[in-house]
Amino acid sequence: MSGQASADVIVVGGGIIGTTLAYELQKRELQTVLLEQGQIGREATWATAGIIGPPTAHSLPPHRAKLAELSEKRYAGLLDSIAADSGQETSFLNIGKVLVAFTEEEVEEAQARVTWQVNHGFEARWLERDEVHDVEPTIPDDALGAYFTPQGGGLTGHRLTETVADAFRQIGGEIREYTAATRVLTEGDRVSGVETPDGSVHADTVVLAAGAWTSFLGPSVAHSIPVVPVKGQMIGVTPASDGSRPQHVTGTVSGGYVVPRIDGTVAVGATLEHNGFDKRTTARAFEHAIRLMAKVSPGLLDAQFSSAWAGLRPGTSDDSPIMGPVPGYEGLWVSTGHFRTGIQLAPGSAVLVADAIRSESRDDLLVEFGLERFS
Repeated sequence: MSGQASADVIVVGGGIIGTTLAYELQKRELQTVLLEQGQIGREATWATAGIIGPPTAHSLPPHRAKLAELSEKRYAGLLDSIAADSGQETSFLNIGKVLVAFTEEEVEEAQARVTWQVNHGFEARWLERDEVHDVEPTIPDDALGAYFTPQGGGLTGHRLTETVADAFRQIGGEIREYTAATRVLTEGDRVSGVETPDGSVHADTVVLAAGAWTSFLGPSVAHSIPVVPVKGQMIGVTPASDGSRPQHVTGTVSGGYVVPRIDGTVAVGATLEHNGFDKRTTARAFEHAIRLMAKVSPGLLDAQFSSAWAGLRPGTSDDSPIMGPVPGYEGLWVSTGHFRTGIQLAPGSAVLVADAIRSESRDDLLVEFGLERFS
């Protein structure tokens, strides 16, 4: 498409954060155009383990924990809504999560997480050593115990994002794939749209939600968005038998998961690498995955290898998302920096930003994630 077009809002970035936000904006009767430089859901969203559920880190800052709580409580409604609007089922497996403790320090950490969750109204309990196998038979005998919640589970990130995108289209939204935003257009200190290789798209509101690439989209160096790419690699395996397939999302208290998926495979990972915009898959990631399987689900060591992938998560210096208006530019907003929790935090993030754009005022929680904190 060439020439000019117009909308109420332009969202730049077709990952789970951008698509969910575009969907919520369109639901609020704001005509929205979503621009994606490649395919929907093929960057950080493609690489996610796809774990959703209540927050498990009792040490989270209060505003970060509130966002996780908000997202968890809104997830079921979001899945129902996009299924109804798209006519498709989502890839969510509601199977709960087990985090295994292998040291006394991990036992203390896991028990603290259980206490925090119970005190915040979530379902969680501590599994003693002799209870672990009753809940998750694939965990080895050297586990000292485990955190368990029946809430949440796993999904395939890009499949969910494609379903959200289809729902967005069905309610009147417009998606342009393979359409890079090359420049944010401004008139004085007012946003007027976005320039693309196919022409300009005009809108009074632009939201930059392009993950690790968001820092390139600010109208000037002085207002760049401080996100950095953090590489994550995973592998997919097909279990040799149903008995070797974990029944829950299973991981260690210190990090790393095996995640059953709706297609019968299990995702294993993920690494954490600061290598710029390098998205190569490497042998080191296979080594990481094998160690993880041996530790939490050794039956998977006989599984057939099916795939390997990598993605670049958008990281920030304080490990919290950046959401809200960009100071100095009326109509320019940002929603990025969700790091490893974009899938988990998408529902709450989308509602906070969409409500703020619609009402032209920020909720107190959204203010906590503002770009101003980096000034």
